[in-house]
Amino acid sequence: MADLETSMGVPAAPVATTPRGRRQPPLRVMRQVNRGMRLLLRSPAHGAVSKKILLLTFTGRHTGKRYTTPLSYVRADERTILAGTESPWYRNLLGGAPVTVRVRGEERSGTAEAITDEAGMADAYATILRLDPGYTRFIDVHLGPDGRPVPDEVAAARARGLVVVRIALA
Repeated sequence: MADLETSMGVPAAPVATTPRGRRQPPLRVMRQVNRGMRLLLRSPAHGAVSKKILLLTFTGRHTGKRYTTPLSYVRADERTILAGTESPWYRNLLGGAPVTVRVRGEERSGTAEAITDEAGMADAYATILRLDPGYTRFIDVHLGPDGRPVPDEVAAARARGLVVVRIALA
């Protein structure tokens, strides 16, 4: 508990960490990064990052407001995109929701759903990690000798709040 106190004895806010224990940037920093990423992905210079990052636009369930967020992704096939997130906005996609994505400079409509069950996450992670083995650094899930995600790591990812977003393009 001593590490959560400042030098004046006042409790400090807990520090968010990544799966491997690295400190996450403060929320205000991430908001600035996301704002810059939205601008870049909508610009003619998008090619620098659009092979790995897309813009996902969805409608809030309660507010009806449109939100756009950058998201690292893997293209499973011509019509399916998979991505992981731990941000609470995924709740807007539960049960499926119409979305727009800007991927590689092109606007596409589709339907997105949040996959929150371990079996569904394991299937999606198997595809993600087969196509982009480096994605493991974001989710801390590895493929076992059988080519499937390690079940305990999938369970731990789910416990940390990670979910998979599957986008079916129209």
